[in-house]
Amino acid sequence: MIARKPAETAQAAIDVGQSALDLELRYRSPAEINADRFVLWTQQLRVDAAAKNLAGVTGDVAVLEWIRDRIGQTLDVAGRRQVDGLLHDLRAAADAGNLPSAADHAARLAARLRDLLSAR
Repeated sequence: MIARKPAETAQAAIDVGQSALDLELRYRSPAEINADRFVLWTQQLRVDAAAKNLAGVTGDVAVLEWIRDRIGQTLDVAGRRQVDGLLHDLRAAADAGNLPSAADHAARLAARLRDLLSAR
């Protein structure tokens, strides 16, 4: 058995999750897939932040912004505002180069989206 570093294990788990979502596209609604992708990208951001990869974090925020455009219509107005506010805070932390703060904002954003979607 090959031992892996925690960062490599986390990245492998995210890669498997993304691949699984690709396979599920045929069987689940695009809104569900995009919501799950959004959460996975917050995890990717946290992995990149832990690796002190500012360029990766900045790119991850851009991907989250694009996915938000795809899932925004599935949220009510209040939920959309909350997600947008948290995403704005995440963008500000990434733009400031504050990787620990960006990772915290990503975790909060994923948790809030999960809460909003489970309340429906």
